[in-house]
Amino acid sequence: FELFYGSACKGLELLSSLSIGAGWPEHLVHRIRLLRGLGYQRMGSWDRSEYELRQSYSLAQKTNDTLQIAAVLTNLACTAVERGSWDEAEEYGRAASKLHGALSTALDVLIPLRLNVANLAFYQGNVREAYTLYLGVYEHATSCDYTEFKTEVEACLGLAALQLRDSSAARRWIEECDTREATLVGMQERFKVEWLWGYCQRSSNPDEVRDRLIRVAGSQEPVDRVGSLKLQWLATMLLPASRHEVEEMRRRLGEAGLGWFLYFSDRWRRLADGCFL
Repeated sequence: FELFYGSACKGLELLSSLSIGAGWPEHLVHRIRLLRGLGYQRMGSWDRSEYELRQSYSLAQKTNDTLQIAAVLTNLACTAVERGSWDEAEEYGRAASKLHGALSTALDVLIPLRLNVANLAFYQGNVREAYTLYLGVYEHATSCDYTEFKTEVEACLGLAALQLRDSSAARRWIEECDTREATLVGMQERFKVEWLWGYCQRSSNPDEVRDRLIRVAGSQEPVDRVGSLKLQWLATMLLPASRHEVEEMRRRLGEAGLGWFLYFSDRWRRLADGCFL
C-alpha cells in the first residue's frame, strides 16, 4: 500500500484537479487513479480513496494486469484497515494473496501485501500471530536484500514484542531499530518508529519525547494526516496530559474515523507496561 507514497501525497491537489481525457492511455489513467487513491488514503478521506482505487481496479482488470490488480487490492486492504473495516480488509487481502504466483518476484507489491496482513492481525489484537507474520516479512525481505521496509518492520516487531511482554524479543528489536530522527525523514508509516522510540524514552526524557512527537506530527500533517493524528495522540497517551488534552485528541481521532486506534493503543499500553526491559 506504500507504492508511490511521496508523489501521491505531494501531488494530490494537482491530481485531484486534473481532468482525465477520454482518449488517454489506460495505463496512465490507472496510475493517476492509484496515486489519487493513495493520497486520499493518507489524508484520511476514506470514501474518496476507495472510489479512486476501485476505478483503478476496474482498469487493471480490463487489461488483465495481474501485478496492478494485486497492488490495488493491497491498497484497498490498507484503506479498510485504517477505517477499522476488518472483514473488508481480510477479503481484499485474500483476493490479492490468490495472485501469489505472479507476486513472488515483485517484492514492491508482495512485501506491502504481507505487511498489511500482519498489521491487520496486530490491530485486531491477534498479537502472537502478528509477531509471527511481521517476522516472516522481515526474514523474507532480508533474504532478498529488500530494505525499504526494514525499519518499519523492526518497529512493528518491537511494538508487538512489548505487547506480548517478551522482554528478550523487545530488547532485540528496540536495539535493532534505527530511531535516529535524521534517518527517518520521508519514511512511510513513520508513526510506528516514533511510537517505539517514544515509549522507550518516555520516563528518562519526557520533554524530548513530547517535543519530538509534536514536531514530527507537524511535519507529517501536509503529507500524512492520518499518521500525524496518531502521533499527536501518542504524545498525549505516552506522557502526562490534562483531561482537556486527552478529550480533545479523542474527539479529533473520532471525527477522523480513527476511533478504533484510540482503544487499540490504550489496550496496547496496558499490556506493554507489564514488559520489564
